[in-house]
This record gives sequence, structure tokens and C-alpha cells, in this order.
Amino acid sequence: MRILVVGATGVVGRAVCRLLAGRGHAVSGLVRGTSDPATRAWLEAAGVEIVEGDLKLPETLRQACVGQDAVVSTATALASQVADDSLEAVDRDGQAALIDAAAAAGVGRYVFVSVLGAGPDSPFARAKRETEDRVRSSGMRYTIIRPSIFMDVWLSPHVGFDWEGGQVTIYGDGSRPHAWIHSSDVASAIADAVESDAAVNAEMKVLGPESLTPDDVVAAVEQVLGRKFERTYVPVEHLEAQRVGAGHPVEQSFAGLMLRYAAGDPASASMPAIGTSTITVRDYVRSLNA
Repeated sequence: MRILVVGATGVVGRAVCRLLAGRGHAVSGLVRGTSDPATRAWLEAAGVEIVEGDLKLPETLRQACVGQDAVVSTATALASQVADDSLEAVDRDGQAALIDAAAAAGVGRYVFVSVLGAGPDSPFARAKRETEDRVRSSGMRYTIIRPSIFMDVWLSPHVGFDWEGGQVTIYGDGSRPHAWIHSSDVASAIADAVESDAAVNAEMKVLGPESLTPDDVVAAVEQVLGRKFERTYVPVEHLEAQRVGAGHPVEQSFAGLMLRYAAGDPASASMPAIGTSTITVRDYVRSLNA
């Protein structure tokens, strides 16, 4: 199968490229001309054909989709450091242009990576919902992937998990559980979805191997490391005020995701799961301190 991966330079995208190439597929990675040369070299070493393009340049997407059997999109501008990347330009308009280009090129399969509960209204949540709607109505066979929260994102200093200082910021009261998942397990589930007939025209959740509250996670970290962490709880009311008062789309979206974190995983019993997750929170902590 010929597969185009969009978001190929990201953490999940790189892992998806490597897995699919390792399974014998002809994988192309959409890469901007300004992308890190080391990342491009890594992709090429993994057997990925580099295709230059940009979600903000629809004409490049049309050519990239020609001859592809499937398209996988993991791309988002939520944490991008590129000046003109925005949620509107990338997550909304860029994803829409990619879906239209894939359908026009006769791509048979489309896999879109969304989230398991996007939280309350925000530019990020709206972009995800609009993209999902467009995928469903595209005429292509589709899979919408919904991962739980990423442990390698939420257990990082960027969102308040200060390993060195022994300080943890917990959004909400710390009592709502998540099926914490590692990005590599998400990538494996995405690769499975591309190949699975059961995933056709379906929305699939991707869950980690155990369900833990944020307080459970801190306790697990303390147990592995043998030291205590000081916890600071941010009330839901404060997060909601931050979301409503945010003057920038990314700030509003991060506040929305923090509220989603505070609420725990949504009820989704009717949604089938895909993939076999193996990495636990304790495994992840051990890997950071190996």
C-alpha cells in the first residue's frame, strides 16, 4: 500500500512512518522545505520518501496525494513554533484542504488523529470537530482515531510536571481517571488502523494499559523514584475563567484541554478500541531515569 503521512516530522508521525515502512508499505512523508535536516535524514533512513508540501499551501497537497492509497494525518499547530502556523490555518483550513485533495486524487483510505474528548469549546476543539465532519462526508473510507491523554506530554515540565524541582501542577481535583497512553502506542494503533478492515468508517479509541487518576500517577512516580512531589491543584473554576478570558486561540485551547484533563476520560463504552498498549506510567518514568 502507498501511504502518505502528514505530520511526518512530529513525534507520532515519525513513529507511524517507521512502523508502516517496517511493515512493507511504500511510505511518503509530507515535509516542509524548512523542516529540520536531521529529521528528514531520519525519515529517509527509515525508508520514507520525502515529499515537500505544507498544509497551508493547498497546491502542494494535491500533488502529494496523487497515487496514494491512503493518507494519515497527525498534524496540528497546537504546539508549533513556526510563526505563521495557527489553529485556523493548519488544524481547520489545512486539514480541510488535505481531505479535499485526497478525495479528488482518488485516495481510498483516510486516517485522522483526533482526541478522546476535546474538552469544552475552543478553536482546537472546533477544528477537530469540523475536520471529523469533513472526513465523514468525504466519500473516502475513513478512520477517526481518538487517543486518551499522552503521558509523554502531560508528564512533562511544559504542562507543570517539574521532575527536577519535585513540583506537580494538577488540573482539577486529581480524582478523575485517564487511560494514560504513550505516543509510541498511539502510533502503533494508527498503523493498525490503516491495515484493519474493522476500522473502516469507524471511530476508534486508543487507551493505555491502565486507568489512573492524576493523584494515582503522582503516587506511582513517587514510588518509582523514591521521593515525594509537592502537588498544586488548579480549580476547574479557574481554568474555565482562563478559557473564557483568553485572548489568543492557543491559550484558549490549552485551557480547554486542561479542563478536559480535569474531567477525566469521557464515557465512550460504545466506541471500539484499537491497538494493544504496553507502556505503563511506571515504565515511562523508569525510561526517563534509566
